[in-house]
Amino acid sequence: MKRLSTFRLTFILILLPLVALSILFGVMAYQDYRDEESLADEVEAVELQIARLAQLHDIDTLEAELASLVAQLNDMPFPQYVKDNVIFGLVQQSAVTAGVTIESWVIEGVTSEAIDGSALGYPVYYYEVTASGTLPDIFTFLSEMEENAPYETIRLDEVELTYDTDSDSWSITFEILAFAQP
Repeated sequence: MKRLSTFRLTFILILLPLVALSILFGVMAYQDYRDEESLADEVEAVELQIARLAQLHDIDTLEAELASLVAQLNDMPFPQYVKDNVIFGLVQQSAVTAGVTIESWVIEGVTSEAIDGSALGYPVYYYEVTASGTLPDIFTFLSEMEENAPYETIRLDEVELTYDTDSDSWSITFEILAFAQP
């Protein structure tokens, strides 16, 4: 067997650690690359979460949405509140125009009702009216009330029309329901 020369032995001894170091640095670089790629994915995921959270809690956007909803609420046909004198004015003016006599006018109060399955309770102002006159005048009275209603959310309910043979006149009793904003 031949013996390695000192030069070759020195060359191999120098070359082996260099190759080992090269392999070691290659493995470390690959691990760093993998870690960097994994961290980049995590950073991207966190940035997306931050963007979603910022969007959910963006004060300017929330204030703009709130202003839009308030504007929609103010544009609704529901008044903020119902004034008794406005309803009485409607009844009185309609009665004068139609030629009927108001026999009674009662403010029954305010309750809360859900509309179309809404979770909100809408204030409902109740009034009871009794009027008398001829049948055509009573129909004119109802038409006048409908045409001149100050709120779009007025409804007539519990309508009872009776004829009195002794006085030869008609009488109508009904409730006025006026819905307001919750």
